[in-house]
Amino acid sequence: MKKYILFLIALIITSASKAQPDSFENRWRHKNQKLSNEKVQRLDSVIVYVRDTQSGIDLPGYVFVYDYSRNTDGPREVVKLNLPERSNSNRQLYTYAKDGFKTSYLYQEWAVNSWQDKMLTKYVQNDEGNLGHELFSKPDASGQWVEYQQHFYEYDQDGRIALYRRQMARADGSWYDFSENIWTFNDDDQLLMRVEKRTADDYIIWTETFNYGDGFKPVERIRQTMRYDPVVRHNRLINDTRNLYYYDKFNDPSVVELYRWKNNDWVYEGKNMFFYSFIPGRKITICHNGHTISIAPQALPAHLAHGDKIGACTDDEEKWGNSLSSYQKKNNSPVTVFPNPATTYFEVKFPPEHQFRVATLFSGVGRIITSQNVANLEHISFNIANLKSGNYLLKLSGQGCEDEVVVIMK
Repeated sequence: MKKYILFLIALIITSASKAQPDSFENRWRHKNQKLSNEKVQRLDSVIVYVRDTQSGIDLPGYVFVYDYSRNTDGPREVVKLNLPERSNSNRQLYTYAKDGFKTSYLYQEWAVNSWQDKMLTKYVQNDEGNLGHELFSKPDASGQWVEYQQHFYEYDQDGRIALYRRQMARADGSWYDFSENIWTFNDDDQLLMRVEKRTADDYIIWTETFNYGDGFKPVERIRQTMRYDPVVRHNRLINDTRNLYYYDKFNDPSVVELYRWKNNDWVYEGKNMFFYSFIPGRKITICHNGHTISIAPQALPAHLAHGDKIGACTDDEEKWGNSLSSYQKKNNSPVTVFPNPATTYFEVKFPPEHQFRVATLFSGVGRIITSQNVANLEHISFNIANLKSGNYLLKLSGQGCEDEVVVIMK
């Protein structure tokens, strides 16, 4: 019986290891299907580097390449290639419902110059549209799919995964409860711990704990596994793996460092490097001078450099934000835009002896609408009668000075 239980645990761990490279985002794949407008990147590839112990150099071991169909946020295919020869290793095929919900996952391995089916997972939505049921199958000797494992998900009052119940199939096709995977969150909606425990006797199989530092995304994940410790002569949770997460300016993982517990210490074993492209047509919401606007992701670095923030403005920021420029706020010399919001035109009034030379009006995606020479002028007007409603950006520039004002078109 003990050997059978160990076999099941190994099977569970093996199935999990066939997934994509570790990214905290993958753990929330069914929590909210519709991505927020702050999600502007999609993952193109992940290169997995393995530390060579002799040279101390990280060598590329393999790469995961992601392929997307039109109008899908999730990948249709993920292929793992061995490096440096880029030979096929395995691949993952996904299907989605019209609302973006992932409905199936097929895992295949490359053998005898063709893809061989190894595992099929089907996903079923609950009444709230979240993941309710996962059903795992593997092919038998004749190639027919045989169900061997399933998960049933439960959610807390805030719509977060609270636990899933894992069932295993008997030889006669009946099911029995094998384990539970319990999720624990803090008051900031951050996942603190996952615990897998056996149903029969509450025996803990493994745990995962997360550390967030001062941010919202995890900076560290530690996995512990229940093993026999010959020193104390009984089973106890022993450190297994440790991941350190690093993020880009869009809060997507850029690097995940991988460590393993050896000789009572964390030993660095390699890293995952993530590479992205922008999702076509996706905008990002920022707070600019007290106004919530949407911009093209390519324009984000310039806005962050001017002190803008990713995400909508808070009530307090909206309260204090107005159409006056930061030049006026800092120097008490007004660059005034009026009326703002505008309908057919707006005017700009400059302080005497200002140093601005050019005033350029940009669309929300960074396209130049029109530009005027403002050197030695104290008053100009822009005709915007033919423009669509939305937020526009007026940039003022000169030798050694620049400024920006949001213009709202009704």
